[in-house]
Amino acid sequence: MKAIKILSFVIIGILVVGIGIGAYIYFYTDTFKTNKEIFYKYATEEQLSKIIDFDSMKQTLTRFASEKSEQNIDATINITMNDQNVLNNATVVLNGKNDPIGNKAEISLFFGNNKKKDILEIDGIYNKDKFGISFKDITQKYIAIQNQNLNSFSEKLDLNEENIDKIELSNYSSQIDESIEEVKTVCTEFFTKVAEQTSKEQYSNLGKTQIELNGSSVEAKKYELKLNSEEIKQICDSINIDNSDISEVIKSIKNSKFDFTQTIYVYEEKLIKIEITINGEDYQARITKNIGTQNDNLTIQITTSEEMKVIIDILKTSNEKYVMSYEVTGSGDTENKLLVNVNMDIKFNVDNTVEELTDENSVIINDMSIEEIEKIKETVGMLVKEKEGIEDTIIGFFQSIMQIKDEATSEAESAIEERASQESIGNVNIRPY
Repeated sequence: MKAIKILSFVIIGILVVGIGIGAYIYFYTDTFKTNKEIFYKYATEEQLSKIIDFDSMKQTLTRFASEKSEQNIDATINITMNDQNVLNNATVVLNGKNDPIGNKAEISLFFGNNKKKDILEIDGIYNKDKFGISFKDITQKYIAIQNQNLNSFSEKLDLNEENIDKIELSNYSSQIDESIEEVKTVCTEFFTKVAEQTSKEQYSNLGKTQIELNGSSVEAKKYELKLNSEEIKQICDSINIDNSDISEVIKSIKNSKFDFTQTIYVYEEKLIKIEITINGEDYQARITKNIGTQNDNLTIQITTSEEMKVIIDILKTSNEKYVMSYEVTGSGDTENKLLVNVNMDIKFNVDNTVEELTDENSVIINDMSIEEIEKIKETVGMLVKEKEGIEDTIIGFFQSIMQIKDEATSEAESAIEERASQESIGNVNIRPY
């Protein structure tokens, strides 16, 4: 009897230990979990929908609309066309001030080359009554527009594409905020429905792979979900949101035929990377987000069937500090490439003063004739062209492009006139009597 009691305690002890070990293995390791359970253990629907940090964007926009701020942007531009470097380290520097309470803003743009950063300086001022621009060493005053009855002014210049009576910066801020919220809603709904409607068989364990983490190579576990275009369509059909703009976006996604792959990378039981790949009929798009690294990094890469490639890389180094690069590579036998590197820094809650537009420092052009406005435009354009070194700036590059375009248009018009003249002569020669 005593032996039976001892045996019973042993069995119960073994069961308790076994259940405890089993529970630990299930809840704290991935041994008995399906690939789908492992996938969402590390990458929640919320994390996946925030592969682009919409909340941070909205927070920055909210602060921009409510606090005084300063913006500093420094860009370097390189352009290669037909294997020739046509723009070498051209620079654009932007220094801005914003006072949303006073409804005022100020901006200075500097265009330069690899030797001098301020070959051309353009300054701009905005307030609720008027806005204007000046060109340093070219215009003595700001060329300003009264911020009212803009429809009439636009009609005069044949620019009345939109019905705008007055420019309000706060309106643009709210419109951007609404757009961000709509995109966020689409992403959240989409990834939630993906998690709900996909089966465990659609998820794969791809084993271990070497990836870079904080400058070092590490061995990470890789898990994947694949959906074809028909499965994407079914998921879109299940999304029901009472918003016409969002419904149009969902409809557009549904009608676009593409396969969808979602990959996560896990290291030391933590999610460190998310990768989304979209394969369309004539393009491939890949979005990569590094998580838990020293810096917040987002990369977007798009490749078309014509082998044109676009790469956008955004690195958030600290609060409101970003390092970005934008690269476009063209296809064909010769290399065409655009590379832009940008550093951006936004400071909030600063004590700054925005310059005012006055009768002494500005000239209002609303009531000027078209001829007078065109004369100002031509004079400024001519003097900008005469700036030493301007040909090596992005302004000079676009000026040369416009000149080539104008020359080509002029040659085409001359050829048409000559052909019309020859046809007219021909008609006279064959005219019956």
